[in-house]
Amino acid sequence: AEYMGEIARLQANYTTERKARIKLHNELEDSKGKIRVYGRVRPFTDSDASKGYARAVRVLDEATISVNDGKKEREVQLTHIFGEEATQEMVFAETAPLIQSALDGFNVSIFAYGQTGSGKTHTMTGVLDDPVLRGITPRAFELLFETMARERRLTYSISCMMVELYLDNIIDLLVDPRVPEAERPTPGIRTGDRGEIVISDTVVREARSARDLLGVMAQGISNRHVGATLMNADSSRSHLIFTVLIEGRNNDSGAVSRSKLSLIDLAGSERFEKTQADKERQKEGSAINRSLSALGNVVAALVSGDDAAHIPYRSNKLTHILADSLGGTAKTLCFTNLSPSDYNASETVSSLQFAERIKAVTNNATKNSESVEIQKLKAQIKKLKGGGASAAD
Repeated sequence: AEYMGEIARLQANYTTERKARIKLHNELEDSKGKIRVYGRVRPFTDSDASKGYARAVRVLDEATISVNDGKKEREVQLTHIFGEEATQEMVFAETAPLIQSALDGFNVSIFAYGQTGSGKTHTMTGVLDDPVLRGITPRAFELLFETMARERRLTYSISCMMVELYLDNIIDLLVDPRVPEAERPTPGIRTGDRGEIVISDTVVREARSARDLLGVMAQGISNRHVGATLMNADSSRSHLIFTVLIEGRNNDSGAVSRSKLSLIDLAGSERFEKTQADKERQKEGSAINRSLSALGNVVAALVSGDDAAHIPYRSNKLTHILADSLGGTAKTLCFTNLSPSDYNASETVSSLQFAERIKAVTNNATKNSESVEIQKLKAQIKKLKGGGASAAD
């Protein structure tokens, strides 16, 4: 009996310490801001120099950047600034703590924003099979499973989905290519039971390792729409959204937490006079610009300070998908990717202005956890609604 009592005491101490660790970890992360906005300047390339461009961007300190657009020099402060010399590892080090938050039951959203050719896809994806050049997403997969392996009191299950928003349509990148388009379900957007945004009618894959997630991602990337423009030889023509669905079950109490890690590579804003896009590329660019404009409108409404103001999330599918990340219940990190050259200085100014606005948004990150009792109650209510039992049961 004494032995069993000691085990019970140790289990109780572990539970108490784990709750304290979760609370302190997430309070520390929230001290950096519910929405963290990082700037990343891509390297000044030989191509930039050969075209006669000059540097217009200077990193003044770890949080301050200046850009000279030929009219005046502007300074902007963000959560953190990564200069041209920043490695993929350095960038991910600032991101890594949010992976723990996702496992703790919080929704986490990480996305990259910026003009075409500014390095968004390099930041988010990089080179999947290169340990040095791989980006945030593949590194997040590895850290996710490494962290889960160290957890003894929780059992996790991981699944994932991958879609793109192309010409204002949601396209499932994991659907079997042998299925005729006319027979494929049309993905939609709905609100889940806990108020989270759900992309419905898509293929959801289970994953038991980081390698599984990488395999799914590689498949999806191969199906993504890309095309050449004058600004970028391999320009993304769609917004890419990879969602990791996480369920954690406490082996002692039975409590379940459900969260999602959303990794988003936004297509870049474009100016047609610079991209020299053909008719089809212009059509794609127009759809991209419309969605990014809608994103700007949502951010403007969120920072207006008017609690009664309508937030136009549903004005575009992109903003609808991001509704629970911007001003919602997620911990959100935005990378603003920037070109260092004077040729792109006006676009860099616009990107930084957007970054300043989004940094002013506040949201309320909450843990998505349910006790066994709540789970049973929800199941009973669902059964009653379905006519499967009477009230007397």
